[in-house]
Amino acid sequence: MLADLLDLAPASERVRVTVREGGRPVPWEQMPAAVAWAAALGRPLPEGVLVLHDRLRVLVVDDDRGGAPVEYTPTAWVDDAGAVHADDPVRGLIAALSS
Repeated sequence: MLADLLDLAPASERVRVTVREGGRPVPWEQMPAAVAWAAALGRPLPEGVLVLHDRLRVLVVDDDRGGAPVEYTPTAWVDDAGAVHADDPVRGLIAALSS
């Protein structure tokens, strides 16, 4: 790991990220685009649900840089509990399959 080589703490140890708003849980099977893409890739749908947002927003706090929160709008995010959040089902699927 690069952090080990440089004798630095990994970002996961110094940065806190929280999803700003709840979103709504939707089973993967109920999203035709995700079903089609998973089939095209020859991959099974992920277990559980996608937390679908109208506009996904995450709040990032970097304790090493003074702790000032900064808001970002990624298209997909996998939180610490493993829940996949996205504002687009296909991008959520890609995030779920790559985590």
